[in-house]
Amino acid sequence: MASSLPGPHPLPPVDFANRSLPILDLEQGWLRIHVAGKSALYWGNNPPRFPPGRWDAPDGSYGVLYVGSDPFAAFIETFGHNTGIRAIQTADLVTRQLSRITTRRPVRLVGVTGPHLAKLGADARLFSADYGIAQQWSRAIRQRPSAPDGIPPCSLHSSTPTGLVSSDSGRPWFRRHLTPSLSQPRVRRVPFIRLICI
Repeated sequence: MASSLPGPHPLPPVDFANRSLPILDLEQGWLRIHVAGKSALYWGNNPPRFPPGRWDAPDGSYGVLYVGSDPFAAFIETFGHNTGIRAIQTADLVTRQLSRITTRRPVRLVGVTGPHLAKLGADARLFSADYGIAQQWSRAIRQRPSAPDGIPPCSLHSSTPTGLVSSDSGRPWFRRHLTPSLSQPRVRRVPFIRLICI
């Protein structure tokens, strides 16, 4: 009897370069939690990110900046990878900062959620598929002549949208705005931090 389970997510279709992309022009702030004292604008290639992220360049030829659309998304992307663990030590927060990132122009992102997936020839398995497959999709989008800035995917660990911008050429128009350490009182008033901090 044939298995009813879905197989692995396919690679980008052969006609991907000719498909119309669902472009979202977004002008908003983004958030990123990062090691205190280091730049929030980390593109994963200086030094190289280890292990590589889901949407990183398969050959390291371009940088990828992972950000969140709100504090929860930024938090879960940093601390939520160990599924089932619902507490975090204050010591882990002391070494982290939450930074707001803005851009000097709207970012052009390729929609890869909801109805946009079918237009691309993809489905929701892309967010839980082997990293190597997702990275091939990242490169296919990056190589489009229309030069989109990146994609705003949903996190594997949360249904809250997270943002991702993959564009080395975009670095000059990104600006960061630092906040104190996550352990400082005025930052810990954010509800999700207050509830899980021990």
